[in-house]
Amino acid sequence: MIRFFRNIRKQLFSENKFSKYLLYALGEIILVVVGILIALQLNNWSQQKQDRHREQLILKQLNSEFQNNKQLFELGRSTYQTKLEACNKVISFFPLPEEQKADSIVKYFQGIFQSYMYNPSNGLVESLLYSSSIEVIQNDSLKHLLTSWKDVVTDYQEEESIVVNELRSLEKFIQEEMDFTQMTRTGIKGEKNFKTLNTIQFQNAIIKIQFSTAQLLQAMEEEDIDQHLQSIIRQSEQELTHN
Repeated sequence: MIRFFRNIRKQLFSENKFSKYLLYALGEIILVVVGILIALQLNNWSQQKQDRHREQLILKQLNSEFQNNKQLFELGRSTYQTKLEACNKVISFFPLPEEQKADSIVKYFQGIFQSYMYNPSNGLVESLLYSSSIEVIQNDSLKHLLTSWKDVVTDYQEEESIVVNELRSLEKFIQEEMDFTQMTRTGIKGEKNFKTLNTIQFQNAIIKIQFSTAQLLQAMEEEDIDQHLQSIIRQSEQELTHN
């Protein structure tokens, strides 16, 4: 084919048909350009096909990861609701004029002393951000949710840490002031333990845990984290359906 075009050029040039030669040369250039454009278009089409395939895999992984993160979040919500109910019940016994009531609050201690820290899986999101693979995702709203996810989690965990710190303070107080030789699974015995439970320090500690737990549950409803989780799950599902 190349020899064919070369022969035509020689023939035109030897016949001194310069104008026809120029037209031919121009046509040859146009053919080359068209060929290059077609090759580029085919390459772009192939790259787009690969990107859409990658996007589908990423969306499936994201949806699975955030479904799990949502379950962990709901586990935390359930834990803190139990903690709040236990605090409310113990506070309803204050003050403790009868030793029998000291026994009755023991069954609520397990709920109060439940500790939970939300630790969602962020491996895929971080991998997408650090490798710039997030650009494969076409949905700009979903990309924004993913890029802001880490900050949203950090803000929530700061609220959660308040409850955890209050609980640690109560644990420290009990370890220092209670006589564990007088405690059983079903009750609290001993004059020292009874007096400890009637101290303003113990009662204040329970009230502070109650308050911070109620604030955290409110934050779960009103702040961005729950909305973020639901939006990422919903939009990833929508993109999978559309594609």
